[in-house]
Amino acid sequence: MGSLGDVLQGPVSPGPNLDREKQLLDEFLINNAKRYDFSYHGAGVDYARVFTLLVKERFLSPANWERLSQSECRLRVLQCMRVLMRDEVHRNSFVEMGAVGTLISLCIELAKEHFAQPGTNFTCEMLVETLSILKRFAALPELGLCASDAPNLADDLYRTLCILLATREALVLQCVLVAMYQFVQVKDHMVGLGAGPSCAETLLRILTDYEPQFKKLSAELLVLLLESPRFFAEVVAQDGVSVLLSLVHSDDAQLPVPLLAALHCLAKESACAKQVRQLGGINVLLSVLGVNSQYSTPP
Repeated sequence: MGSLGDVLQGPVSPGPNLDREKQLLDEFLINNAKRYDFSYHGAGVDYARVFTLLVKERFLSPANWERLSQSECRLRVLQCMRVLMRDEVHRNSFVEMGAVGTLISLCIELAKEHFAQPGTNFTCEMLVETLSILKRFAALPELGLCASDAPNLADDLYRTLCILLATREALVLQCVLVAMYQFVQVKDHMVGLGAGPSCAETLLRILTDYEPQFKKLSAELLVLLLESPRFFAEVVAQDGVSVLLSLVHSDDAQLPVPLLAALHCLAKESACAKQVRQLGGINVLLSVLGVNSQYSTPP
């Protein structure tokens, strides 16, 4: 590992040196693919050094990061950082180095590239890695540790995540849904995401049209986002009660539970509760429970 540390300590230079750096990063990923303990004791000191150099001399260095732009080394840097940040010590170090704001800015930039040039594998891979790292910092309230010169960065991230729900790349969508699920555990993030563009509409479309693995994640995310008044109103406006009722009888045994939870949230509002009754929702719910009964819908 010392060799990788020595290479990272120097500036990025094209040619054989860059090829050597990529080779060492590849070896690092292979050797540590299943490692979760990056202790600072013993050989762990090398891990700490490599992580610090990856962040400071590559990720946070505008000049070096730019020189990596036409190279897979940029992707490898993100992958190595992700692996090392399985360790809480390294995650804390990442925050202390002020790198969260840079990570968010990169995510926003990659999302724009993703929609401008759909189907570009390299951009998709970069986006997947960025989202996989970013979700680990969802517990930071208001993302207050972002760069002070970019006060709107958190709002920009919320908009970006909501827009990314419309991606046609399966792995990107999976990562977006998981990242958003982590973020909505914090109230400030939940409110911000709930106000995102077309968030309710897109989640309902995923529930209706997409593969089962995406439907479950979307349903669980929708339940949490319903705590946001703006998102709640948007779900109602998108005929969400009808959509959810139509999906309760699902072949996927895991889907009815979050759907019922979402309907429960909606039914707390009297107009939605009335709509559930008018649409025959009582009979639908009874049938899910295995009750052979007919409830007469009032006029």
